[in-house]
Amino acid sequence: SEYMPGYGEGFDSLEVTAQQWMCEACLWFRWEHSGRANAMVACVYSQLDTNEFQKIMFRSKWLPELQRYATLYAKQAESENGGAENISDIWGQRVRVIDLVQK
Repeated sequence: SEYMPGYGEGFDSLEVTAQQWMCEACLWFRWEHSGRANAMVACVYSQLDTNEFQKIMFRSKWLPELQRYATLYAKQAESENGGAENISDIWGQRVRVIDLVQK
């Protein structure tokens, strides 16, 4: 599968591989999708209702840790992408998340 940042003008497509996720940013802050994904082969697609996710997380005993993670995630995403407006829908894969949590 591939992800096309922006709306196709002047951007190279990026490969989306098995066990990769997209759009984590929408779980942690206001988010507007900034690209397009195309499946090249049959794939499994899962969707999570962000409003329901946030309602559940607000009732969690882990809320302070979740808020800390969201803050770190937003700062790291903005820093690595040269500003919030440049963050793509596929930023934040497993290696970066593990590094972020260990800070």
